[in-house]
Amino acid sequence: MICWTPKSAILLEFLAAKLRHYEKHNQFRLERLAVVDIISLSPMDSLFKRPSWKVGLTWETVRRGGCRYCGNLNFNVGPGIAVETRWLRREVYFAFAELDANYSHAFEENHRVGGGGTVGVVVDLTERWTSLLSATYLRYALGEHSDNTKYTFQQRYTLSKDWAIRLELNHFERRDNEVMVTMQAYF
Repeated sequence: MICWTPKSAILLEFLAAKLRHYEKHNQFRLERLAVVDIISLSPMDSLFKRPSWKVGLTWETVRRGGCRYCGNLNFNVGPGIAVETRWLRREVYFAFAELDANYSHAFEENHRVGGGGTVGVVVDLTERWTSLLSATYLRYALGEHSDNTKYTFQQRYTLSKDWAIRLELNHFERRDNEVMVTMQAYF
């Protein structure tokens, strides 16, 4: 969900669940549960210098080495900056420095902690159509030494006050690619 206010944008997921059907085993699994996942974008201008920020607490299925369906508890937090332009309609460019911590039996020593960053842009294409493009790189120095790269492209179209449809494409380096179409209801 993307909520615009006159001076900021909030990308918010609260208790959002993602189920996946594995046809080979004919079973559904909980793939991701976002307890909370918030990105607050506060564009800077000559009067307002509020920082942007993000915080996320999620559980997700990871596939690494000998562990195909391991659960992973992830905590991600970081400060950022955002700048707004109006070249098309309304665009907010952003960058975050991030701290990322994971706990899972899929990792050496059952954890990994590291940092990195995300850059991206949120664009209002029309009054009802919003697009997001972002890239994230994280390097883990504590626990399992590894790195992750993720590219995201989202399209969200508001159908009515309480309904929207979202197309999301995610590319993970050395992992699955995802294509999701979701129907979102707000209450």
